[in-house]
Amino acid sequence: MADGKKEENSNSCALCEQPGTMRCGRCRNILFCSSECQRRVWPVHKGLCGGSTKYFRQAPLTKDEFAYVEKVKHLKVLPPIATAMYQNAPIIPLEEILVDECPGVKSWAHSATFLKSTSAEADTAHTRQDVDYSPREMVILGARKEIRKRGKIDGNQLGGIQPWAQAAFMTGTTTSIIIQKEPGSHESFDDDGIPISGHRLNAFLRQDLIFSLLLDDIVHTSNRKTPEYARTVELWKLAAQRVVAELDRAPIHRKTRRMIRDEVDTNIDSAHDMMRGP
Repeated sequence: MADGKKEENSNSCALCEQPGTMRCGRCRNILFCSSECQRRVWPVHKGLCGGSTKYFRQAPLTKDEFAYVEKVKHLKVLPPIATAMYQNAPIIPLEEILVDECPGVKSWAHSATFLKSTSAEADTAHTRQDVDYSPREMVILGARKEIRKRGKIDGNQLGGIQPWAQAAFMTGTTTSIIIQKEPGSHESFDDDGIPISGHRLNAFLRQDLIFSLLLDDIVHTSNRKTPEYARTVELWKLAAQRVVAELDRAPIHRKTRRMIRDEVDTNIDSAHDMMRGP
């Protein structure tokens, strides 16, 4: 398990332990020490780049993810964020979850526009107040929850860890925990459609995304005897430390933090098991 007591310099590279000396040229919101670190983080940062830094939004579905959702949309599932209040929730087709159960969504085609929209587009539309993007996060979380679960059942056709599917799982899980444990927390989403954890655990969720990205790199490495592999493992361990550190700094109740830490530790232990695999 990672030790989360280490304080990280806010000016550190987003990926490694070096000082960040350059910013993303597009959003200017994330620091890197080199173009190599920027290149490695880009697969997940591009989903956040240009969007608000005040909360955590989901990235749009990739072409492969969207094709997969269309393939399984007839299958019956539970709501995207399952809490105690959903214990008796009906199990209905995913397509209905992404339309009928998401306020403001008019049809599958309408739902598809949210699945493909970027976080920057959603923030821009919200600022203009001429397009309602409030259902976006609920729709994408519902789709990615099923991608993560159903993908395993189908032999993980999309391959690897799927960092954004893992981010959706962590967003849903932490939102459920906050609602259960935080006094006065009753709604999963705010008036703008942002999950409650997207506000309170913004930095934590962003760091957990990098953690999942590095784990995905590790899983896809065939030769584990190279210096490159050893370096990726070092970066993953650093990311694990930073995940725990951000959780420690998050504005949440102690009992909430403890429950989320259990989830984090389970993920870290599972990752160690993967690395010890064949």
